[in-house]
Amino acid sequence: MSDSHRIESILEQLIDNGIRFTNKGTVVVTVNMFAMSPALSESEQHKREMVLQFIVHDTGIGLSRELQEYLRKEFDEFDTQCEEMVSGLKFVKRLIDELHGEIEVTSMKGKISTIICNLPVKLPLLDDFIYDNIG
Repeated sequence: MSDSHRIESILEQLIDNGIRFTNKGTVVVTVNMFAMSPALSESEQHKREMVLQFIVHDTGIGLSRELQEYLRKEFDEFDTQCEEMVSGLKFVKRLIDELHGEIEVTSMKGKISTIICNLPVKLPLLDDFIYDNIG
């Protein structure tokens, strides 16, 4: 459970940027879901706190070191100093911050970019039904 509209917008924007700035090569999207901490006991896992992870890797134009640094900063600082930077990534950063998530960027200018987004989510209340039917 989270804000599906924001999550959809984040994924849509990241894929759009990957495709738009990759004239030749590939764009690979990976989606993962895992427990906040893999070491949680079974009773703690019933809290249903999970991480939804998007990884978008492309062989496009890459991101400058400056833009990578801005993406790592807090939203307020990012927003006021980055008017000339890519607006799509600025939008993604704002949505991720609103969802209390994290973004990690690795890139080589002119070669590749990998953007990892981790968003906290909760499984729906159906988990009791799911756990009862697994055993």
